[in-house]
Formats: sequence, structure tokens, C-alpha cells
Amino acid sequence: MACNKYKNKNYKSAVEFYNTVTQTLATTNTATNPLTLNLVSSTVTNTGVAIDLEPSAIDIECSGLYRVYADIEFTSTAAGIITMALTLDGVVLPETIKVRTVGTTGSIFVATETIRRVQTCCALEQHRFGVVVYSDGAATGTIDRVSGNAVKLA
Repeated sequence: MACNKYKNKNYKSAVEFYNTVTQTLATTNTATNPLTLNLVSSTVTNTGVAIDLEPSAIDIECSGLYRVYADIEFTSTAAGIITMALTLDGVVLPETIKVRTVGTTGSIFVATETIRRVQTCCALEQHRFGVVVYSDGAATGTIDRVSGNAVKLA
């Protein structure tokens, strides 16, 4: 594994990521069973020690104020409604919920973000931001790209 000399306390904590591996949204991926997106096929930026990027989550390892952003490109194969949101420790963050109506074919772009204070205890506890997408039970399709970033603001 390559050495990341920017992954130390002297650098601002930030991650930038994207994934172009297709992820399928099925009719069974409803609000009670959302599709948790795999975030990483490539990492653009990964600096500082307060944020750790995992395949399907952004781990927050130090207390502070964080800005988290994500966007998706969705191609539909059946008409309906899709919802995208950020989660914190598996719980959907209401301010990040974005709802879009999709046709039987076509591609849409959906983006969301939040600024949240996250409290960890003595660096022994971490919190996880994730990205979920779910269907109304009718919409299906593929997430062709997910990208985003997280920055420790203070």
C-alpha cells in the first residue's frame, strides 16, 4: 500500500471520492430496505486524520463540524419515484432527503449535502456517514456514478 504523507494531523481533513461501478436499484429497495451505495472505486483526495474513507461509508474519527456532499447519476428502467439521502450511523438525515420522479427511461442527476456537528468521545468512538437510495416500489434502474466529499470545517 502506498504511503499517504498527507494523512497526518498537520493537514486539513478532507476526502473526495467517486465510484463509476454500476449499482442496481430494485423495486425491493424501499425505505425499509434502502440501497446503501458503495462510494469508492477511486479516491481523489484523502488528507488529515479526522476522516477515514471506507467502501460504503465516510468514517468521522474526531469531533468537529463537517460538511458532507454526495451526488448520483441515475438511469431509470421503470417509472416511479426514487429518494436519495445521507445517513449518519444508519439513520437518514431528514435535511438531506431528495425525491425525484423518474420515467421509464432516461437519466437524472441528484445531489444533497449537510453540515453537521459530530461528537466523538476521546477518539474511541467514530460515526459514519453513508449514502442511500430507495424506490417507491415501482422505480428501478442503475446508479451509474456516485461522487462526493467530506471536509472538517472546524
